Amino acid sequence: MEPVKVTFFLGYENPRIYVSRNLPKGSCDFELVKRHEQTHQQINTATLEYFIPMFNDASKIIAKSLKPIKIKNVATQAQAATQYLSNEFNMLMTPQIEILKRELQIENGKLDNSLNYSVEAMVCHEKGQRTKQVQQYLDYLVKTFK
Repeated sequence: MEPVKVTFFLGYENPRIYVSRNLPKGSCDFELVKRHEQTHQQINTATLEYFIPMFNDASKIIAKSLKPIKIKNVATQAQAATQYLSNEFNMLMTPQIEILKRELQIENGKLDNSLNYSVEAMVCHEKGQRTKQVQQYLDYLVKTFK
């Protein structure tokens, strides 16, 4: 019996955005941090959508290249054969996944840098709604990412 399909999942399930409980909901800082993290999610989604056709093509080629494993006893050997083929598939997909990870780092780095943190640090400060604790943290981030 030959496999009739290969299922490959690449994506995000139930992504969550965390905001410090020290920031009052609805405050300028809370909304700023939430928006920053939402932007990361938008970057992740857009990058993933860009790569999906490449992953689709690669997964078809890899699935066809895997040689079937003959087993004598389905009850005792099917799970091990399936695991072996899954491991082979994953190993062959790893270079593609590493490219995606690298691109995600590059794109998210455009948001997480000293210039952007400096701009974000001014948003609530200019409105006079920044707490001292948040300002200290943002000052720390700006210095760290210089």
